[in-house]
Amino acid sequence: HEAECQKKSETELIHITAADVNNKEGKPLGNFGNLFKPLNDVRTVLTSGVARIGKTFNTQKMMVDWANGNSNKDIDLIVQFNLSQLESSKHKEQSLKDLLDDHFHDLKVGKVNVQHESRQIQEAKFKSGQEEIPIKCLHIFQPAPDESLPPRNVFTLGMAGIGKTFASMKFILDWADGTANKSINFIFPLSFRELNLIKEEEHSFQELIHRLFPAMKRSEITNYDQYQVLVVLDGLDECRLDLNFRESKHLTDVKQKTTVNVLLVNLIKGNLLPKAQVWITTRPQKEEYFKKRFNKEDLVNQILEHVRKSRSVHIMCHIPVFCWITAKVLEDFVQRNQEEGMPKTLTDMYICFLFDILGAESIWNERNKKTILSLAKVAFDELEKGNFLFTEDSLPKNIVEGKAAVFSGLLTQVKREGCEWITNFYCFVHLSIQEFLAALHVIQTFNNEGKNLDLFLRFLLGLSVETNQTLLQDILKKTENSKEANLETIEYIKSKINEEMNDPEKNLNLFHCLNELNDHSLVQEVKKYLQSNTLPFESFSKAQWSALNFVLLMSDEKLDVFDLKKYLKSEKVFLGMLPVVKVSKTARLSWCELSEESCKGLNLSVLCSASSNLTKLDLSHNDLLDSGVEQLAEGLKSVHCKLKSLK
Repeated sequence: HEAECQKKSETELIHITAADVNNKEGKPLGNFGNLFKPLNDVRTVLTSGVARIGKTFNTQKMMVDWANGNSNKDIDLIVQFNLSQLESSKHKEQSLKDLLDDHFHDLKVGKVNVQHESRQIQEAKFKSGQEEIPIKCLHIFQPAPDESLPPRNVFTLGMAGIGKTFASMKFILDWADGTANKSINFIFPLSFRELNLIKEEEHSFQELIHRLFPAMKRSEITNYDQYQVLVVLDGLDECRLDLNFRESKHLTDVKQKTTVNVLLVNLIKGNLLPKAQVWITTRPQKEEYFKKRFNKEDLVNQILEHVRKSRSVHIMCHIPVFCWITAKVLEDFVQRNQEEGMPKTLTDMYICFLFDILGAESIWNERNKKTILSLAKVAFDELEKGNFLFTEDSLPKNIVEGKAAVFSGLLTQVKREGCEWITNFYCFVHLSIQEFLAALHVIQTFNNEGKNLDLFLRFLLGLSVETNQTLLQDILKKTENSKEANLETIEYIKSKINEEMNDPEKNLNLFHCLNELNDHSLVQEVKKYLQSNTLPFESFSKAQWSALNFVLLMSDEKLDVFDLKKYLKSEKVFLGMLPVVKVSKTARLSWCELSEESCKGLNLSVLCSASSNLTKLDLSHNDLLDSGVEQLAEGLKSVHCKLKSLK
């Protein structure tokens, strides 16, 4: 009996041949390290083990080790398929190429946006798909059809796990083998996860390269400008650095010490290593993810229909990791015909995802309780320090020992070989998961101090709702008088929204917070006004103007034209509606009694914003003064300014 229990607690590797397929018998293998060595004569391997024992984790770890060049070095390419996803097309005749095309994306090339993801996703639906051009990975640094010179900065776009990092690694491998891009002398792959760890330190570019690539120090090369260099910056969405392209100091010397922020800004802008090329990876849209994730059209339609109903979920699905979470959670609800109970807020979704990770049976057994609460504390502690990546010393012993179960969906291990710095560290699979668990820790310990992070605040409030506390009652002590406390919180949030000097961008997140608390009164009030024949904008309060901003930005309508006269000719109203102006392509502001303050707001919030869509601006017949025109001139200098017409 003891031997049988031991067998069920381990993952088995079995080499099977064609004769063994039906009975799943075969020769046992040792480990994942070098499964497919030619001398082993192994073509097919069956991984056997009970549910959640770590089969998927070990397979993924094998692929990561291979990608890092630590094992299975004879393999040239790994292609991963999920058998459950292929089930629906089992009777469809297609070539291997067709199969790959159905499951993997082409690369897309576009302009770099350095704005943080939590701000980008709210405006993502206003972006035009025409800004991006499909391209083959091999040709990523060749001139575009209408260009004579090759691009200096490019970024790849692809959903989580689709192969953005792998594409860059394959590019590097082909280059190293001498089969492609022979004009490049050096390629330096840098991960934002790793760079986040040294964001407070000062290095010269040369020192940074020597630290990450010790072989370069031994080469004694110092004149990098004489070589063709490619820098790969992987994971812009995970960047925790303050990349200030407008105010960062100018740097051209590879030997001058400064912060990583300044190094990257000057590298991307072309001040540092002007001949170098930069490849940045970033992320895609949601509908394509669900269509690739599920082969059943009716399932895709049901999930997308629910996603569109919940604006909070809809907006967050611009993050591929959240698409993955949403897909896992909603698929289960749809298949069980429990559409009424589908999660409608961010917090609902992450709680359901947590349940899915832990499994259906004995969710809150002692081991799971200890694991989740320990992880929540780590998430909070590291968030307070501003850490996205952390060492094993930061993890409790039970987390490290139970990593096969934990790492399957919440935490992951990252290794870097041949680096003089850290070779083994950990991170949550996405910052939003870290913020959710950190909020869980705060609620669990009744400690409400934390960093001013948008998602963290929303999770924190969502976890205070009675229905969510009921779901987590086995690990969360119910807050006394939670309904009364939530009503007080709602009123407090509304009072903050109504403050005259409050930032309109921050107000948008306060409305998301009200949504987590299931209060939609302000939004419904404004929607009712918009649907009526007479629009009493003259009597609108500050809170109602903020609600109007939120309603317009969350609607499905394209905001191509912003006309202030449609609402109210007022500078105060205009400054409060700058988030709407930013996503519009045309702003009609003539005869609107605007002054230099409006020009200052346009400069800081629109013209210098990476996410601005504004191409036409009419400010005629306003008393802007010379100082106002000077503010506009500053905005026109910005690398992010897209204006083509200014009146």
